[in-house]
Amino acid sequence: MGAAPDLTLWGVGTSRTIRPHWAMHELGLPYKTKPIGPRTGETKTAEYTKLNPRQKVPLLQDGDFCIGESAAIVAYLSRMYSTPERSLIPEAPREYAAWLEWCFFVVAELDSTSLYVMRRHRADALGPIYGVAPEVVAKAGEYFREQLRHVEVALADGRQFLMGDEFTSAVVKVQQDTAIGNLKFLITGRSSKTTTQRNSFEITPLHYRYNIGNWIGVGLGAMVQVNISEQVTTEKKIYFIDQLLPLNIMTSVSTTKSATRWLGNWNAAPFADIQVGRVKTGPVLGLRYLRLLKGDITNRFFLYAGFKL
Repeated sequence: MGAAPDLTLWGVGTSRTIRPHWAMHELGLPYKTKPIGPRTGETKTAEYTKLNPRQKVPLLQDGDFCIGESAAIVAYLSRMYSTPERSLIPEAPREYAAWLEWCFFVVAELDSTSLYVMRRHRADALGPIYGVAPEVVAKAGEYFREQLRHVEVALADGRQFLMGDEFTSAVVKVQQDTAIGNLKFLITGRSSKTTTQRNSFEITPLHYRYNIGNWIGVGLGAMVQVNISEQVTTEKKIYFIDQLLPLNIMTSVSTTKSATRWLGNWNAAPFADIQVGRVKTGPVLGLRYLRLLKGDITNRFFLYAGFKL
């Protein structure tokens, strides 16, 4: 396959975003995740709209190539990155045709015309947005169960998967082969956020300032920062769904806090700033740029207010 692919997958938290995540895990592909969700505003940003004008998730970036629609992403990954050891697509022409048939069946008959209709009109799902319609949900559920019989008939001959004993991406689209414990759950994505709460005092032993008239001042100097206390909080989220009730998207959140460190760290930084206002005597507003000597974020800007005596 050559160099490792540069893959980025946008989207978590829905049954449709499961498909490409699962496919890449089956193919053993390294990839980056952008854990954005639908109807959160994250798909409507200028950055994402430039990548996907339809403003939907999931979206796969493969280098400078972008492709949306979960089934299309899975088909692309299956064709592009299957290997003799890890393959999600049949090679024989007629088996490939049968694979296509199952893929279209799952997307059209099981997903779009039944599962999504149920999710769209359930009171505990998207009903508040598109309209709650219990009769529509009931009819869509009946239709789903009728169509699912085709899957049951196909598996009745003892085959392990839809395409015989070969695991393919048709199974990834049906989504029936993963469990957590004895319950049928599917993990659709993970995200992590780390925040640091720091209390510190700062000393400015060196500060040179030049005033340009009475209203503008510029300055250079050096600052020393001593941390009084520091605590790191890590929040981890896991997004998953219940396969027996795929309309419910759930999130598990765990938060851990480090022990508080007292007087455990220091830092230093040269700085440059500009002030406007009564720079000789009176109130001023300033913008300061710091270049810290160490830390995760070394370049910093901040606004401040002061009063010159």
